[in-house]
Amino acid sequence: MNLVYVGIDRQLHVVSGWEQGRLTTTPLTAPPSFTLVPAPQEAWSWPTWSPDGTWIAAFATLTRDDEAGPARVVTMSADGVRQTEWADLPDAAPLYLQWHPAGDALCALTQVDDDLRLGLIQESRLGTVKEVAQGVPLFFNWTPDGSRLWVHHGERGKPGGSLLIRDPRGDDEDHLYHRAPGSFCAPVFVAGRALVAVRANADEDEVRTSLVVSCTPDGEHEIEIADRPGLVALAAGPTHLAALTFATGGEGSPYSGLEVFDPLLPDPPRRINEGELLAFTWVPGGTALVTFRVDAPANCTSVLHIDLATGAETVLGTFWPTRDLFFWLHFFDQFVQSHPLVSPDGEWVTWCGYPAGGGQADLSAPPCVWVRSLTDLGARPIEVGRGSFATFPPALPGRMAQS
Repeated sequence: MNLVYVGIDRQLHVVSGWEQGRLTTTPLTAPPSFTLVPAPQEAWSWPTWSPDGTWIAAFATLTRDDEAGPARVVTMSADGVRQTEWADLPDAAPLYLQWHPAGDALCALTQVDDDLRLGLIQESRLGTVKEVAQGVPLFFNWTPDGSRLWVHHGERGKPGGSLLIRDPRGDDEDHLYHRAPGSFCAPVFVAGRALVAVRANADEDEVRTSLVVSCTPDGEHEIEIADRPGLVALAAGPTHLAALTFATGGEGSPYSGLEVFDPLLPDPPRRINEGELLAFTWVPGGTALVTFRVDAPANCTSVLHIDLATGAETVLGTFWPTRDLFFWLHFFDQFVQSHPLVSPDGEWVTWCGYPAGGGQADLSAPPCVWVRSLTDLGARPIEVGRGSFATFPPALPGRMAQS
């Protein structure tokens, strides 16, 4: 098991072993050592593993009493021996980091005043942040080969938005997708194709829907997959599978059910679950999904395992999410591949929060980081440490659990 988490000390900690029921945890960052003139402390946030699982990138923000100061983008080896500063972000609030598929560049999403900005930082040009896009909303993902960046962005005060196919590491011209985006967040790539939701025509009752389509990474050869009302969420599964869900009550309302489809086949999506949910993620191997659901009577969030073949649900745990995990859940379709909550071997799931259930949420103690076995569905959650956010390395095709 390899897991990095943000502790309640706002430092990074790495879980690097699991042997005979015991975890091996090592501090990755540490507050400044004692000196006669102590240096200001930095708080770390949004760690994310490199594609090969050997490096961790994160934001380091200078803390001044209760006010956040300047931020840096820093990478460090998983053993904590090496650390490199990639760029300063003096005037921006850090929000999100994503590695380039080659592991030699990072995209940093930040907020400046009321605007979102996307910058590219390359290992060959440390200290330089190249602006790639700006707007509200702003979501993005690299094509699998890293040659293009798909950006879904809007412009404040103007309706709709656009899907931009950009070459931020080269000099090829931008390409606008020929249809306006519908109600969805991040572009997704599966089976060599891009998955997005585009604006569909309103029906006779003037109900506007989002049409899920797949196309090649250059935006050509479009195939229509499904027409769904409200906000659509998509997540790539292993090999040729993807999942979608939708919410009809607007942003912030629960999604409705889960549907699975293969973008290479003409078959319509297959509905595997009817329950409401906040977020979902695939288990590597493609035989199951993990979902998060609000249980209002119990005053908690439930983590559930859903068997792909039978649709059977198993509750893995209940909790009250931390602020950082709630942010992940809200924008899970952007975070799910860059900050996975399921281990690449498909054996573990993690979450962070406070004990909850039975109509009570205990917020009196610091939040905990839990891991839970996905291979022994009768097991109990294991407390890793006290912290606010945790993530595993990504699941690459060469090391994914086999179905």
